[in-house]
Amino acid sequence: MRLNEESLYGDVFDLALVIGERMRLAKSGVYIWGGEPTVVLPENPGRGGRNQSLALAASEWISGRDNVLLLVAGTDGTDGPTTAAGGLVDGNTWHEDARQFLQNADAGRYLEQHDSLFVTGPTNTNVMDLVIAIVSGT
Repeated sequence: MRLNEESLYGDVFDLALVIGERMRLAKSGVYIWGGEPTVVLPENPGRGGRNQSLALAASEWISGRDNVLLLVAGTDGTDGPTTAAGGLVDGNTWHEDARQFLQNADAGRYLEQHDSLFVTGPTNTNVMDLVIAIVSGT
């Protein structure tokens, strides 16, 4: 297992790039990031939260890779004004129409359409947001 210290701070698009670059070079293992990313909302945001946005944005960087799985979720079991904790994405999640959903802060709707929402229900704890990446045989 490879553990990263609490480093999940900043804009979801910047973090997606950092995580994507890391996954591009990653050897087999489990990678963990923790913190609280941010997202800038447009005037009329869609449905989703920062974790759903980060999951969808990161899915672009792992697109086409069949050996990477990313879970992005809040430990409290919710993300933004939704009942989902975040998203679970892989190399098949990203399609070009995803960009429009991200621009509209509507990642939750996209992830739901692609069966990629991560729903746990309330956990009654709030430690931080987590990204857990699993990379199998490279």
